[in-house]
Amino acid sequence: MIRRGSDGFHPISWADATNLAAARFRDERAEARWGLRVDPHGLDLETLFQLARFADRMERRRERRESTEVPLIDLAVPAGERTLRRAARAALGHASSSASSVELSPGDRALLVSDGDQPLFGEVVASLEARGVLVERRRADHAEERWPSEVRHTLVFGRSGTVGALAAGLPLQDLATPVTKLSALYLVGDLAARWTTGWESVPVRVHQASFLDPTMLTPAPEAVLLLPASPNADLPGGGSHLSDDLIVRYSAQVVGSPGSDAKPHWESPVLIGALADTDIGDALAAHDSTALRSALAASRPGLAGVLGLSAPADSFRLPAPVP
Repeated sequence: MIRRGSDGFHPISWADATNLAAARFRDERAEARWGLRVDPHGLDLETLFQLARFADRMERRRERRESTEVPLIDLAVPAGERTLRRAARAALGHASSSASSVELSPGDRALLVSDGDQPLFGEVVASLEARGVLVERRRADHAEERWPSEVRHTLVFGRSGTVGALAAGLPLQDLATPVTKLSALYLVGDLAARWTTGWESVPVRVHQASFLDPTMLTPAPEAVLLLPASPNADLPGGGSHLSDDLIVRYSAQVVGSPGSDAKPHWESPVLIGALADTDIGDALAAHDSTALRSALAASRPGLAGVLGLSAPADSFRLPAPVP
């Protein structure tokens, strides 16, 4: 769907939609600069990896053309999450847990840090304490205080999907950067604009999501483009998800799920990238999530366990640390 100015939304073909987006991302005017904001909540590792590859290839294209306008790539997460991950990186050298809770034994000391929006956090603490683990709790707003040096294990609980995005290669800026100076903004995920400031003034916005969000209904100076994405239950080849507890779980495609014109989240960047640069399309091409898992394992050996995921409930524990 497309909306130009104050007019309502109108249907648009996939070919026209991806052509419009690609034209903005390959715009070589001196003042042109695009951005990618990703809400990692609910997105599978395969999609997050594909988006990271898309951003990397588009950045290489910019460098080949010696453009000075660097694209803005960031995750759409709340301020508490940024504080939490920044503090973890400073204290541990990486932005995720140093161990999984299943590794802890009676007598171990563990520091559990949360961004304050974790409904299962209390249950994790209670479970660890019942097993004889000595637990110290801390909220994200106190995360930058000195982390106890005598604590061997640190479990970092933030918003679902963030650690998966980092493991897949997407960056999380230390501070949220306003997007007001962008000429085009690519928002991926159902709430990608939620923790982003200035998005209303960007001339062209591209929203890629499985569900509607009120921000999508706000007009843009030039155009708003909506790209429908398949829900997790309808992904060819299934999808894998990495939890803050360092467990990768596989979700299979639901047999008999209704088909639609929506594309898998990982496919739209291929269509856009191919129109921006044929080399990008060739580099990102994939038929299903299985092919993406092979590419992910080759690029990030620590995630090679994804190659063994094929059946519902398949899972494996990721060796710590992840980025």
